[in-house]
Amino acid sequence: MKACRVCKAIVRGKKEGKEPLKCWNCGSTDLTKHFSGIIIILSEDSLIAKKLDLKPGEWAVEIND
Repeated sequence: MKACRVCKAIVRGKKEGKEPLKCWNCGSTDLTKHFSGIIIILSEDSLIAKKLDLKPGEWAVEIND
């Protein structure tokens, strides 16, 4: 599991043990394992999704490097 440095989306490998190659949200290949916290958005209608302008998915709270 890695986080995108560009948009903070959490990116997972498609198969167990495989490293992800690019971000599902923005397409960036600039990924890092160094992040803190995860926000999980289930619906675009949620208050947090609207306030943070996020679409459904997993997002890093902070990139650490």
